[in-house]
Amino acid sequence: MAAKKSFENLCGVASLCNILSNENLLISPRKVSRPSRVHHRYYEVHRTETTRTAEDVARLDEDVVIRVKKLREEAWVPKRAKPGDAAFDLYSIEEYELEPGERAAVCTGIAVEIPEGYEGQVRPRSGLAIKHGITVLNAPGTIDSGYRGEVKTIMVNHGTEPFKVEKGMRISQLAIRPVPRVEIALVDELSDSDRGNGGFGSTGV
Repeated sequence: MAAKKSFENLCGVASLCNILSNENLLISPRKVSRPSRVHHRYYEVHRTETTRTAEDVARLDEDVVIRVKKLREEAWVPKRAKPGDAAFDLYSIEEYELEPGERAAVCTGIAVEIPEGYEGQVRPRSGLAIKHGITVLNAPGTIDSGYRGEVKTIMVNHGTEPFKVEKGMRISQLAIRPVPRVEIALVDELSDSDRGNGGFGSTGV
């Protein structure tokens, strides 16, 4: 393994982390008496279940099929405006008057089945945002692969005028994205960074 050869020549923990992160390896620190002079020999390297497999890589190259069920006959099936678009338009199944500052969960009349390993992201439409101040409040809204209920869009009116949602109107977009396998590791210390604990506004306005 290329990472193993590089591992033997490394003197700094930061460099070690750099190499091994490309190999999807988990680094577990041992107890050391002088942490300021930590060398790679104080670290154990483990492969974990989160390591990207050949199947994971192949999955990213496959065509993804999203199964759509109409909950009401007059509902619209999501579709791309153009073949190369990144997301599918979602359509309102109802009419609704959205007052300035008001928010509402607008129904689409459909349910979807997203394959395991992927998520659906409900995003705003730029045209509604720039022209009317209409956006998706929790953008992007997340649709988990196990969810089988109706897809709704939480719309909010940031404009100064009432906005009428028409039946059949494109109200949001559905983008499908892969979800990496992630584990949580409880540790005593976190690695150093340039930013450190600088929070809100720490890099300027």
